[in-house]
Amino acid sequence: QQLIELGILTPDCDPRITTSQKVSPERKRNVRRWVKEREAMSGVLLTRILERLKELKKGPASS
Repeated sequence: QQLIELGILTPDCDPRITTSQKVSPERKRNVRRWVKEREAMSGVLLTRILERLKELKKGPASS
């Protein structure tokens, strides 16, 4: 539920889908690829945020 609120998971994406045996292999591949893309995107965002924080910390100290 928290992940849905944070926009990481959409309400129609049940986390159990990836472990269910009834789901087709194609669907599993799509879910895995989607998760990887999400992780890559969030990784880039985190890196940018951290770099921004470093810049902000450096700024006031040097002036």
